[in-house]
Amino acid sequence: SPWPRLAHHEVMEKYGTDKPDLRQDKNNPNELAFSWTLDFPLFTQQSEDDFFHGSGSAKFAPSHHMFTAPHPDDIPLLDTDPTKVRGLQHDLVLNGYEVGGGSIRIHQPEIQQKIFDLIGFSKAQSQQFEHLLTAFQYGVPPHGGIAPGFDRLLMVTLGEPNLREVMAFPCATSGITAVVNAPSQATDEQLKELGVQVRSMGSKPAGSVFEQIKNYLETEKVAFEIFEHEPVFTCEQAIAISKTKPEENAKALLLEADDQAIMTVLSADKKLDLKALKQITGKKDVSIGSKELLKKATGLEPGSVPPFGSLWKLPTYLEEGFSKAETIYFNAGSHTQTIKMSMADFIKVEKPQIASFAK
Repeated sequence: SPWPRLAHHEVMEKYGTDKPDLRQDKNNPNELAFSWTLDFPLFTQQSEDDFFHGSGSAKFAPSHHMFTAPHPDDIPLLDTDPTKVRGLQHDLVLNGYEVGGGSIRIHQPEIQQKIFDLIGFSKAQSQQFEHLLTAFQYGVPPHGGIAPGFDRLLMVTLGEPNLREVMAFPCATSGITAVVNAPSQATDEQLKELGVQVRSMGSKPAGSVFEQIKNYLETEKVAFEIFEHEPVFTCEQAIAISKTKPEENAKALLLEADDQAIMTVLSADKKLDLKALKQITGKKDVSIGSKELLKKATGLEPGSVPPFGSLWKLPTYLEEGFSKAETIYFNAGSHTQTIKMSMADFIKVEKPQIASFAK
């Protein structure tokens, strides 16, 4: 490259930024000084507030994203000192602005799983990327790329002070374009025009709740077992008749959160922490839904509710501790039918928000 290639630690030590302005005359807008910033650290120390915080044990956070490949020479350091591992990430810098960036991606399943482990992903969280790990087993070649920021490139080369001078609909740092309120959710009319339908259990043909769940699981091709038994109305009765463990049995509770119904799922041996749920949902008032609300929202009686909020287009929250269970048992819309399936499959098909709200 005709442009300087600078290691991340080098530019940070010398310039105090990873986007150095290398112009000889910083006041000359016609001088263009390109450079590459390379060898970014793959990880930083993780805090509990980090987006990548895992299952209660903070470890490391990706400095770029969790799919960036480590430098081949540094792979042994993943087991000994992850913060010293360099990532194959590259930023193109012009006059102190990043005008392009990208990385080489991980293509080995064992390396990708190692990254998941280092950032503290639980088994359930890793399961969400099982399709990726499976694909890697078939010989995915090394791959990567770069995304140029043409808006910034034009801004710098034309000597303009900000982005709105070079593009019609500039985005804020949040990614939102205020001029046209984008991105925003597509309306039903827009989806109809494109021939697109959003798929969920709630859009399935009418039928009993049990039949809808059964049909949905069969469509998704996941393994499950059905148990017929005498009527049960409490978790204790269900556990006794099935001879299973409380930590395997789901307690699905409908809550009222600022006049909105939400579904929470935790193990039968735990109790709800409503204070934690207020913080998680961002709602002011969170309380156990009444029998009347349950009937109105689901058409079901207490003790028969399955952990599928999507069946009624309700958000589902899965308790983090329960998400680590191997198996989940739950009432399937009646007092006489129980379904058993793997927790990983439940998470895959229901896609709940996983959070800690048990005590």
